[in-house]
Amino acid sequence: IIILILGIVFGKPGKDGESNYRRSKNERIKMESKD
Repeated sequence: IIILILGIVFGKPGKDGESNYRRSKNERIKMESKD
């Protein structure tokens, strides 16, 4: 379980780690662009 969390947080390649990391990164960019 901890490994999955670390994978999502650090965006390490895994089941959904990379996709989740990219998704959160895109959302972060969108929020910054709004400001």
